[in-house]
Amino acid sequence: MRRLLPVLFVGLFAFSSAIPTFSAPITSAMRHEDLRLEKRMTINAKSVYLADLLSNLAKQSSVDIGIDEREEASGEKVSINASDTSLGDILNGVWSLLSNKDAQWNWVRRGEQGKYRYLLFPTTDVRDRVERYRRYVQAAYENYVDTLITLARMEPEDRIKNKKLLQDALLVDEDRRVDSLFEPMERWNAILLFAEVTPPAIQKRLLRGQQDFRISVREMAEYQQKMFHIACKLMRVETLQPDGSTVPVPEPEELHFYTNSPRQGATDLFNPLFFELGKGGGGVTIFGEYAMELGLHYYLRNLWLMPGETARSAYEEMDTGDAQSAPSPKKDASAIERTVKLGATVSPSLSNYPHAMENRLIELSQATSIPVIALLPSNQREHGSITRQKVGAYLEKCKFDNHNPFFKWRGKFLLVNYSGWFVGAFPTIPYEIVRICNFSKSGVITLPQLAKLISRVNEEQATELAKESPTIRSANEIRSLFLLYPKYPELITENGLALDAELLNYLRRIPLYASNAVVQHDPIERLRIHQFEVKESYGKGLVIRPEVIVGGKWVSLGGFIQIPN
Repeated sequence: MRRLLPVLFVGLFAFSSAIPTFSAPITSAMRHEDLRLEKRMTINAKSVYLADLLSNLAKQSSVDIGIDEREEASGEKVSINASDTSLGDILNGVWSLLSNKDAQWNWVRRGEQGKYRYLLFPTTDVRDRVERYRRYVQAAYENYVDTLITLARMEPEDRIKNKKLLQDALLVDEDRRVDSLFEPMERWNAILLFAEVTPPAIQKRLLRGQQDFRISVREMAEYQQKMFHIACKLMRVETLQPDGSTVPVPEPEELHFYTNSPRQGATDLFNPLFFELGKGGGGVTIFGEYAMELGLHYYLRNLWLMPGETARSAYEEMDTGDAQSAPSPKKDASAIERTVKLGATVSPSLSNYPHAMENRLIELSQATSIPVIALLPSNQREHGSITRQKVGAYLEKCKFDNHNPFFKWRGKFLLVNYSGWFVGAFPTIPYEIVRICNFSKSGVITLPQLAKLISRVNEEQATELAKESPTIRSANEIRSLFLLYPKYPELITENGLALDAELLNYLRRIPLYASNAVVQHDPIERLRIHQFEVKESYGKGLVIRPEVIVGGKWVSLGGFIQIPN
């Protein structure tokens, strides 16, 4: 979604001839020139879209603040809890939450003094952030695997002498984490087996989650078979019997290495590789230790330091004290009137799912007056109350379904993020698209709107949207048809789209169509996505379904999308 800066400014600031000011954070000079940035505000929001947050800050402060809704970050969900906090501090907290050393955002100021407008604008590096860090993580992982293979080919005593190689590959400097990896001999044997049996070209494809590797034990060389038998014996995998006894899992007849890709729901930053132990035996992780993930976690956390921040200032511990007995922050009548509640605040009975960590952070903020901004995954876990603990110690104990959380201080703000955000563990959808999906709150989405929406989002984004919209969930089932819409808008006209041989072949590959044997074997002349209204008491609303002309008659391909009216 690259756009030229002049084009954006023509659209947003055409009325003003003032030269824009670019600044990473809001500077003290800018605050001196615009005293509205010192306005004290109270705002509480849980899992609110960034574009909505900035819009509500603008309404509350009467300062024009925003973000280009075509930017993916506009659809990030953030949580904030801040009482009696200056607008400038809040804006800088948002900036520091989204920025990192080599992918910074800027606050762009335009207009005249007293009427300044503020736009959160990304640098070019922000737009390729996810792909860049994915490449780094994958390269670091592959280097780690190469290091393990090198060490596996050494004698045990030589491995210990060269442990610095593994320490460097793990991106950690703690001996205890490295030393623990030298003990299990069965693991070194499995690593050597992987190196000896799997062709080098396939090894890289395996580590990138692009394929599995299988080979019959009988097809291996004799020395490889011996290594395989030793590996299975050392694994000592057993199954539990009904009477409480255990029996060894029989050796498999084939060797199977496979990966669990994070794009398919794994919790790792990279693709851990497993050695399958046969039916009922599951698999044993060969490459994918927590230590490697932890090293990448620290690397990404340090990227999050911004100009003016040091590891000491950003990660300095603070005791939360007894938050349950701490006095609530004082609020006068005007402060209560200024409070904007965009989402539910913490309740006495905290939920463990799906926003457990957000609830705990709100609990902390309300009890101690510490302003908090968090960008967290949709599925969170937490470990009890945050009271009487240090923030960092508490967060270190928490495990998300997608990577551990980390925090930093930006002035008085506590900011919380997680490793997976850097590599796009959860797809972000521009608010411009999210706005279209909010049709259920304001009316019925039209068929052209739905077609435009589905054809604009990628598969991961469509899946994310479907979590909150039954209509989008149904539309995803005929996503292949909606993808034709940008090039063939006549797909949703009354007469439909005339099919040539290429389009007919495309249609035949769609599972929905292939399931209809009658239509499959008859010549098809036209295709359309048709919309009509139903008035039955059990299903009022608009119905959308794909249809084709066969023998001069429109025939349904099966399946439909119903939009409540």
